[in-house]
Parts: sequence; C-alpha cells; structure tokens
Amino acid sequence: MLQIGKMNELTITASNSIGYLLDGGNREVLLPKRGLTSPLKKGEKVTVFVYNDQKESLKATVKRPLALLDDFAILTVRDVTSFGMFLDWGIQKDLFVPSKNLKREYEIGEYALVKLILDFEETGILGTTYVEDHISYEPKGLERGSEVSLLVIGISKLGVNVIINDLHRGIVFNSDILNSLKRGDHIKGYVKLIREDGKIDCTLKPIGFRSAVTENQQIILKALERNGGELYLHDKSSADAIRHELNMSKKQFKAAVGTLYKMRRIKILQNRIELFKRQ
Repeated sequence: MLQIGKMNELTITASNSIGYLLDGGNREVLLPKRGLTSPLKKGEKVTVFVYNDQKESLKATVKRPLALLDDFAILTVRDVTSFGMFLDWGIQKDLFVPSKNLKREYEIGEYALVKLILDFEETGILGTTYVEDHISYEPKGLERGSEVSLLVIGISKLGVNVIINDLHRGIVFNSDILNSLKRGDHIKGYVKLIREDGKIDCTLKPIGFRSAVTENQQIILKALERNGGELYLHDKSSADAIRHELNMSKKQFKAAVGTLYKMRRIKILQNRIELFKRQ
C-alpha cells in the first residue's frame, strides 16, 4: 500500500522524457530522471520517498528527506510568506507550514521544531509548530532500561530536553552527558525514570551494571583493535583522557577493564592495557 510521506518500494511501469512512472496502486507516481545516477528499467523495483508535488500530483525521489511523516524534526526556514513558511526538508520540494500551524513568527535562516503531519484531506504532508499537541504523556510500552531514539530539542541548565521515539517528552540530565550535544542531534538513549506526570528521564548509557559493562567492554576492545592491540590508558589516567578516547567515564572504564581482565581478554600493564594474545 502506498504511503505518502514514507519510504516505499515501488515498481517502474513506464518511462518518458521527464522520468519514470511508478505503480502506486490506484495512484500514479512520477520519479524524475533528474538526480538519478543511472538509468532504470521497466519492472525494476526502487525504494523512493513519495510526496505531494501538487494537490493531485505525486512525485518520488530516491533521496531520503531529513524527516518522514509523523517525525519531529528541527529544520531551517527557507522562506516566509503571508500564508505560511517553507522549510528545508533535504529534498527538492520544501516542507510547507501554513500560517494556522505557526505558534509564532519565524525568520529566514531560523531553526524550527516541527511535527510532520498529513493535511486535512490526507493527501499531502505539512508541518506544524504546535508540537505539544502531538506529545503523549502515556508512555505505554516503555519501562526502565528501554532503548529509545532521542531528538535533542533544547538545552537547559539541567541538561538537554529531548523527544523520545517521536512521541514522548523527556530530559537527559548533565550528569548523564559525557560529550556536548546540540539542538537537532539524533542519539540513542535509554529510559532511566518514568515520572508520574508522564515525563521521562533518559540516560545515554544502558541501565544496570551488567548491560553497561557489556557495551563498554566492546568499546574498549574495538579501540584496542584500532590501535594495534594496545591502548595507553590505565587506572591512573585522567577522566578527561578516558572520556576523549572512549566517550565513557573513568568509573565505567575501570569496571569494564576489570571484567575484561577477569575474562582474560586483556592484560593490564603499568602504563597501558593490551589485548591478550591467545596461543
């Protein structure tokens, strides 16, 4: 079934001087030749993003846009008019946000947090800055330790405000952040605490000692492999040096190194650690 605003795998049914016609079920979709790196054949399947070019016209592109239908995104304002604004969507067509969907006035070059929604007739994609209308405070399916996708939407003194799985609102506190983050970053996180009001605290490391050490072990082993089997870090190394090299705290480093040593995966020397070479 054709999904406007999503990636679709469609079959080429014909071609003309402009592009290729794709089978969209009861809708015909045009994939322009412009931008394609090689010719396509009738009957070939292609993965494309489908969007409304005009009210009754659908177009496709092999380029994935910066956001899909139902996503939250932070996009750059390209133009502002009396009837709405246009955002850089990462494809040839800009994302339109009508005036009724604007909480305030924006300027060209500004970044806007939007939710991608279907229009009233459900035939095209629009943006809205009334993002709170699309936030759920009933975190069904989430529990402590759940892996989630995070979009950074703001920076505060406490940490970074995030949208979780394009549905919930949360925060990552400064104590759980090792590297600097900026608005618009997409990162992986984990649920740390679900509050009574439905807001969620997240962390960037797996919850629980066992899972955290397992991931940190892999980070250390991969770093050792990249550096010829040795890494000039040890229990006396500064926290900044460990964070710069491995993106983990000194406490996490020592715990993972201790476990790897017990597993006979590494050797601990005076000024470095080395991979244990099996005979």
